[in-house]
Amino acid sequence: MFVIAIPIILIIILIRALNGGGTDPALMTTEAIEDRIAPIARYNLVEVVAADDANREPLNGEGVYKRICFSCHDAGLSGAPKFADAAAWGPRIAKGQDELFTHAIGGFNLMPAKGGDAKLTDDEVKRGVVYMANQAGANWEEPAAAAPAEEAKPDEGAAPAEDAKPAEEAKPAENAIQAPAEEAKPDEGAAPAEDAKPAEEAKPAEKPKPAEEPKPAEPATSAPAATDGEKSTAEKVEEIKDKAVEKTEEVADKAAEKTEEIKDKVVENTEEVADKAAEKAEDIKDKAVERTEEVADKAAEKTEEIKDKAAEKTEEVVDTAKEKYDAMKDAAGDKIDAIKESTSEKVEPVNP
Repeated sequence: MFVIAIPIILIIILIRALNGGGTDPALMTTEAIEDRIAPIARYNLVEVVAADDANREPLNGEGVYKRICFSCHDAGLSGAPKFADAAAWGPRIAKGQDELFTHAIGGFNLMPAKGGDAKLTDDEVKRGVVYMANQAGANWEEPAAAAPAEEAKPDEGAAPAEDAKPAEEAKPAENAIQAPAEEAKPDEGAAPAEDAKPAEEAKPAEKPKPAEEPKPAEPATSAPAATDGEKSTAEKVEEIKDKAVEKTEEVADKAAEKTEEIKDKVVENTEEVADKAAEKAEDIKDKAVERTEEVADKAAEKTEEIKDKAAEKTEEVVDTAKEKYDAMKDAAGDKIDAIKESTSEKVEPVNP
């Protein structure tokens, strides 16, 4: 029964994890999931910082966990160590902070970089790691919360807030395309003005305006669309769900097979034990009968010996009593004769 219960428990955990059981429903919507896995759902050439994240306060470890880490570590999905599970976290804590920080920031196995949330700073990710490790028994010091704010100041001073927009950052690409046209001007000095026309013909190169192409990256803060050759978030979630169900069915089938094997072995062992017990009982019975017969034979022999000795003793007693009786009888007769003699001597005859 215990073996059968394991896959059922796994199915319940997977369904709750996929359906957002026990978590904020707002964090499990399609838009929220797409936003969290955006770094692995598309390829951005320009870093995009959402307006609501640009001016937010740095998150502490618990805040980072509730923002992204919980989605895998609450239920232990994809091999992630479960939250506050000391047995699962122990070997990882033993490797030290630096290695865990490297894995969390750069990605490791099935975990994407920064847990799939590129908007987190490195220090925020480190705080999240420290928070989870401390809940599992570690005693690490959480990086100071003020550090990320100080690091952000140089970026504000380097350029206006408008320069942070992806489209404007891409403007250098326009200059790179126009540069060849300007470099063509020396040809104007080498030939008449009419010969310089080829330089003007180069202007069509400006039409593609590749600098404007990164603009589609701006909607990435809300619900980005999948690029060519990549699957949409919904498809990926559905694929993960199907794989989880398939894996669960495999585990259930293997558990059923294992249960049957254990059942057969138990039945086989029970029959062997029963046969051995029956043989042992027969042996005990035979030995008990033999022992009983031996005891009975010895008792009969002992009884005969006692009987013979009792008969001999009785005869001896009877003979001794008879001898004493005869002796007493003879003594009594002698005594009577003596009395008679003494009496006849004393008694004188009386004449009439």
